[in-house]
Amino acid sequence: MSLGKLGPFAKEAAPALKAAAGNPRFAARVQAAMAVWRITGETQTANDVLLQEIQTPDAPWEAADAIGELGVQAREMVPRLTELLRAERAETRLHAASALGNIGPPAQAAIADLKRLLKRRGYRRSRRGRSSHRPHPKTMST
Repeated sequence: MSLGKLGPFAKEAAPALKAAAGNPRFAARVQAAMAVWRITGETQTANDVLLQEIQTPDAPWEAADAIGELGVQAREMVPRLTELLRAERAETRLHAASALGNIGPPAQAAIADLKRLLKRRGYRRSRRGRSSHRPHPKTMST
């Protein structure tokens, strides 16, 4: 929804976008909710939609990306994002960790889980000390 990029200039579209946040399609719901946030600054619609979406097994990493965009305003999502650090899929864990980082200090409760994630087999540190989500060659199966 490019209306969200217009910010407050698209304020007249906010009611229609709130209605679109109930769309049966995942992408439409998330895009509409995020557009409402970008236009009005109101986080309730986005938080409601994203909290529901992050509970589904199908697309939690996509919801995590949107949650990360909300930053500190998504602090109520920290417990679920922390759970996703233990997800089976690496991309889900990576996106959850990124979202927690974007939330900032309110996500401090997840630090122990983030440290455990970095110690897991398959993660390594780059030369600059940043974590890398690429598997270490010794842990790759042939």
